Amino acid sequence: MITQQQLLDTMTYDGQNLIWVKPTARAVKPGQLVGCVNKLGYRSCNIGGKGYYVHRLIWLYIYGIFPTKFLDHIDGNPANNAITNLRECDYHENFQNLKRKPNKSGYTGVDWHPSGKWRARIRAYGEYHMLGLFDNPAEAGQAYLDAKANLHTFNPTQR
Repeated sequence: MITQQQLLDTMTYDGQNLIWVKPTARAVKPGQLVGCVNKLGYRSCNIGGKGYYVHRLIWLYIYGIFPTKFLDHIDGNPANNAITNLRECDYHENFQNLKRKPNKSGYTGVDWHPSGKWRARIRAYGEYHMLGLFDNPAEAGQAYLDAKANLHTFNPTQR
C-alpha cells in the first residue's frame, strides 16, 4: 500500500487534482494528472500494481491516513476532488448523497398516496420514517428536506 511520504515524493496536489512530479512509470510524464477518468466519472490510477481512486489518495496526501469509511463527494460531482468537497461517511450517509432521477411528483421522497394526498417519507439507517400527508407536493418536498437535514447532517471539515 502506498504511503503519504511516497505521494509527497512523487506527486503534488493543486487543490483539485494530483499531478505527477516524479512519475513512477515510463509512460507518464511530469506535469500529467494522476490517473484517468473511469466510466462512473471518478479518477482512478494504478500504482505499484494496486488500484486506487485518486480522491482517496488526496485524502492520504492531506491527512496522512487512508479514510477508514466511505469517502463522499459532498456536491455529488466525482470530478470535484477539492479536499473541502470530500468527507468520510458511513454507507447510509453516502447513499443519501446519491443523485436520483426525479419521480412523478418532482420531489425526492414524495409520492401520491391512495388517500388523495401527497405522502412524504424518508429512509434512514434501514427504516422508513413517515413524514405526513400533504395537500401539495411542494409542502411534502419541504417536509422531506427538513427531515433529511435532521437525519443526515454532516460537517465537511469533520474527519
